[in-house]
Amino acid sequence: MKILIGVVLFNPEIKRLKDNLEAVWSQSKKIILVDNSSSNITEIKELLKDFQGIVLVENLKNKGIAFALNQILENAKSNEFNWALTLDQDSVISLNLIEVYKRYLSEPKLALLGCTIDDRNFVYKKNKEKLNELIETDFLITSGTIVNVNVWALLGGFDETMFIDSVDFDFCIAARNAGYKIYKTNKTNILHEVGHSRIVNFLGKEELILNHSCQRYYYIIRNTIYLGRKHQGIPLLKQILLSIKKIILVLFFEKSKSQKIKLSIKGFIHGFFMKTNKI
Repeated sequence: MKILIGVVLFNPEIKRLKDNLEAVWSQSKKIILVDNSSSNITEIKELLKDFQGIVLVENLKNKGIAFALNQILENAKSNEFNWALTLDQDSVISLNLIEVYKRYLSEPKLALLGCTIDDRNFVYKKNKEKLNELIETDFLITSGTIVNVNVWALLGGFDETMFIDSVDFDFCIAARNAGYKIYKTNKTNILHEVGHSRIVNFLGKEELILNHSCQRYYYIIRNTIYLGRKHQGIPLLKQILLSIKKIILVLFFEKSKSQKIKLSIKGFIHGFFMKTNKI
């Protein structure tokens, strides 16, 4: 049962990246880093002197997270790995993660396996509830998720037209539509961070405020619409309403409101016209 660990980099905070690599290094030496044209690549290379054997792929241009994820999975396939654990640059896995995941990789029709996500910024009330040891779920984020390499190849990989945001959700939808299973376990976890996010109470409900960059909101809204057009079973009207809700939350709770809303509206329009990369 061969597992490759892949980490996507873009201007990482070096100390956080070191924590990430130390955690995975203690469990496996089969690691590949894909760098999306980071401005601090010299510092990254200096850090890697302490981790001999890690493969570093340097992209001269940032082609997005989906492109980088496909590079990781292609490397896994070429080197006959069965599974690839994908990580964000600032995520730190628990010291038993690989061991725990191996217990479940023989589950029938398994496409993706994830774990509990402990965010550095907040705790959802619903995340305080204990999960069963293994539960089927609809969605997992990319970081901390182990991917079945054969299923990835069958589905045609991650959708590179999306660039960033909802790339993981898109792949989850495609996997479920093809009859594969997605599972989550509470027997292990990763320490993760969604930007500089926080939880607020809005109209009596907990809502996640992302505090992403202005440009990032273009992709968030564009890809929300795109998913509704691409996949049967994802109502476009629901995605439109979700996009509007996200824009309203920016208006009420975030800084740089005018620029974020301007780019969100641009993304909203583009989401209806971009060509769908259907599997």
